[in-house]
Amino acid sequence: HGAIITEANKDPKENVNFDMVLMHDDTFPDDMLLTLDHELRLRRMAISRQLKLFSCHNNENNQASRTLCEDSVDFDTEITAKNEAELRAIRVRNIQRMKLAATTLTEYDAVVFLDEDAYVHDVASLVKAVSSFMKEDVQLLGRLGHDSPINAGVFMMKPNMEAAQAWLESMEHGFTVERGWGSGPTPQFWPAAVNGDLENKMAREVPWEFVGADRDQGLLWHIYGHSLKSIGLEGFEARLGGNMSKPEID
Repeated sequence: HGAIITEANKDPKENVNFDMVLMHDDTFPDDMLLTLDHELRLRRMAISRQLKLFSCHNNENNQASRTLCEDSVDFDTEITAKNEAELRAIRVRNIQRMKLAATTLTEYDAVVFLDEDAYVHDVASLVKAVSSFMKEDVQLLGRLGHDSPINAGVFMMKPNMEAAQAWLESMEHGFTVERGWGSGPTPQFWPAAVNGDLENKMAREVPWEFVGADRDQGLLWHIYGHSLKSIGLEGFEARLGGNMSKPEID
């Protein structure tokens, strides 16, 4: 489960309005959805069973894992001591691949994706950052991960069908460590450039063995870093004025 804040339309003061949209699958409790609808008046974006099944097809490393993935979509798989770790990992991978469904929200000019453990401390600063992002010639703005080229817990994107199509085609193609989601070896510039020394870290091409390569981080990096070549990874926190956080980076 994750939360999305989406930005669109015009506001006389900040030139932007925003909606809050909850992205969820069919395992989210109905009573909680009703409470969120009533208390927060959220929009909702439901991830279908068919889409989760689709993400299983070419993205697990063997037929047994693919079968386990497909069975787990409906929570039909019995959890045993033998399969517990693999099953939980598969479920996490599957739902994290669904983050890019946000690319289909084309009624909005921009989307800010937030994991469920991310917090916005000052909405006004966020709106200003998004308003600035909408004027830039880049489709995705994020921050470097410590062990991956992008942190997929908080990012901004401009929804469009080209990116949505690339996401679906990538999942259909499937993932391999050698070629990622189809783009071949990738330049290495992580761990995160703590001293801002990005250029010197892009020293060699490596297999897709970084954290999250076979899920959200890898899909974002493949689509926006390799395919569309429209990604910004510097100054993310500065743009937000320190007003967004996750527990592990507070």
